[in-house]
Amino acid sequence: QWCKDVREYRTKGFNQTAEENHDWLKKGEYKYFIIDTQTANRFGVNQTNEKVQDVVGKNQDKFKSVFRNNGVIIFEVV
Repeated sequence: QWCKDVREYRTKGFNQTAEENHDWLKKGEYKYFIIDTQTANRFGVNQTNEKVQDVVGKNQDKFKSVFRNNGVIIFEVV
């Protein structure tokens, strides 16, 4: 079972801004933020690409890409 706040984040977190995601992840002391093929399957390729661009674009001070391949991008929460 996930905690209530995690369950809520899992349903609405993708639609939040990168800044809101960063704040939530920092508050929970999470170290990594992952966008993978499951994300693309659930939200669509276009929305997933927009999320990636939001994270890597203007939020480079909040997220650092630490691993990338065809199936996943792992960002360190800084």
